[in-house]
Amino acid sequence: MWFLIGVIFGLVAPEAAEYFFSGIGQFPLLEAMLNIVFAIPITAVFIATLGLSPGKWIFGVRVSKDGRPIGLAEALKREVSVLVFGWGLGLPIVSIFTLIRSFTNLKVDGETRWDARGGYVVTHRPQTMIATGLMWFAFVVLATVTIGLKLLLGGA
Repeated sequence: MWFLIGVIFGLVAPEAAEYFFSGIGQFPLLEAMLNIVFAIPITAVFIATLGLSPGKWIFGVRVSKDGRPIGLAEALKREVSVLVFGWGLGLPIVSIFTLIRSFTNLKVDGETRWDARGGYVVTHRPQTMIATGLMWFAFVVLATVTIGLKLLLGGA
């Protein structure tokens, strides 16, 4: 995520980008919270147009309303609700409780608070061995790339 933002920022304002990114790594909590916030518009565009994000595609999850993708305004509203009610604004102690509550709501009611309030329909494809293998493969690739970049950039 930060790589993409850094490339765009670096092309537009290289000096400002260098100043910003040289300091952000010193505050890992702030970096984690900003990752969540910056992911909102990106994820919203995917959900608005396709009904899924790359992660939802891997796990076979689709978000719709009346059988169609929900549109940008609804997707932004949904993602902000996920940030507040699911991630607890990315605050460490708060997020533990909001994630547990969201999981409990999903298991008991079959839907999350933000999907129920928005009237969104969330569908899941049947789980197959191929889908499970793809999920594990994606996890391993993501973990390997993340660890590799940290080691390469000296931020281990």
